[in-house]
Amino acid sequence: MWQRSVQELLDSWKKNPDVELRLERLRLTELPGELFDLQIPIARLSFALNNLQTLPMDLADAQPGLVELELMGNDFHHNQDNSAMYSVISRFNHLEKLSVSENKLSDPDELIRTLLSMKSVTKLLAFSFPMGVHVGQCLSHISEMKQLTCLDLSVCNIHGFPSMLEKLANLTSLDLSYNRFCTVPKEIGNFKELTQLSLNGCSISYISEGLVELDKLEHLRLAFNELSSLPDNMKQMKNLRSVVLSNNNFVELPSCIFDIETKQSLLPVLESFQIQGNLLDFGDSQESLKFGIASVSATPSRLLQRPSLVIDSEEIMGDLKNPVQLHEVYLGYFNYFTSCVSRPMKVL
Repeated sequence: MWQRSVQELLDSWKKNPDVELRLERLRLTELPGELFDLQIPIARLSFALNNLQTLPMDLADAQPGLVELELMGNDFHHNQDNSAMYSVISRFNHLEKLSVSENKLSDPDELIRTLLSMKSVTKLLAFSFPMGVHVGQCLSHISEMKQLTCLDLSVCNIHGFPSMLEKLANLTSLDLSYNRFCTVPKEIGNFKELTQLSLNGCSISYISEGLVELDKLEHLRLAFNELSSLPDNMKQMKNLRSVVLSNNNFVELPSCIFDIETKQSLLPVLESFQIQGNLLDFGDSQESLKFGIASVSATPSRLLQRPSLVIDSEEIMGDLKNPVQLHEVYLGYFNYFTSCVSRPMKVL
């Protein structure tokens, strides 16, 4: 039955050919032969969430111009030697983005060694990619991929902040979420080109002031950690557009982001600030915060066990109104059983 589904998908794609072909969640154990007969060049190809154990050598001959390859969630772990598959990958001379997420390989370091020679690869997605005893070698070799601009190593069981990655001077996006390190060292400031940094769920309790060296940072995600404060010099980070501090240990709004006396944001372009799931205490007073050109106010209820704020800007009215002016505040309490903000109340 799944083979008919593959055929139908390919037939449909050929009627309206696109630069992208997604053969996902089809329980494929091998690639359909018709894929190699296509006369249409494909730029983005996805085999995510199948049961593939290798890639055929003639795939690179069939689609030599491939720029994105998605291999997430397959069965490559059944092979003790994946060198043949790595050889196939190395033949994509124009490949820019590779995802090997949710794959357990017996020889992960050999894959990274293969990628070292592929100077076209600028985006590597390897979340939930167990490296085991090879973790040191893998990180060392990844740090030599100087052309990388995007790197996702979340959920990789990395212990300690991988400072050797600071060699990746061109990174604009880095995700190290759900690894194990309780401090973010001053070396974080060496990632000068970062615009996005995600460090969710790492048990972080301390962030060094090196963070402020990230002059270009726009999006900072620090949810599900153990933070109760932030570096005071964060107020100098004038390009921050969104900050996520959900589910930490804050009892008050960070003074490096808000001027409590004037009730104004210290970050001039801040559009989204999430701090739900913290132990915020506003008492009986009405708190009024000002974000750029929009003012928001809220009167938290004393009945809430975990008062929270979610302040966001969304395009919900199209051309009717400048979306930057659309800020909403939600109050609620964190429900441990449903892992969500219960009964949010719009107060703006």
